Amino acid sequence: MTKPISPLRQRMIEDMTFRNMSPGTIKVYTYAVANFARYHRRSPDQLGLEDVRDYRLHLLSRGLKAKSINPIVGGLRFFYGTMLGKKELAEQRYPLHGWRRRCRRRCRATRSCSCCGPSPI
Repeated sequence: MTKPISPLRQRMIEDMTFRNMSPGTIKVYTYAVANFARYHRRSPDQLGLEDVRDYRLHLLSRGLKAKSINPIVGGLRFFYGTMLGKKELAEQRYPLHGWRRRCRRRCRATRSCSCCGPSPI
């Protein structure tokens, strides 16, 4: 006996298939959103930015590294940005690796950046 698939999950799978994403990506993204919803015990379309942040902290506390967390965040970004049209949630970034080095490079190139503010140089 198979469990019926929710309309939200079905739509997400259809949208990813329409965008010609690989079966592996579809699997990772759907699992990511399902586990996110399971962790909060609510439908993912009812969760917000603080819930995403809390989930990322949970993943870090479990010992997952950036290379494991980034695909999960990609799935959440796809869900919120493409599926629900909540661009502010999809564009929110919490870098996990190498952000200081990239920030310093950006600061030198532009003499300011969003994380450090204007450069005194």
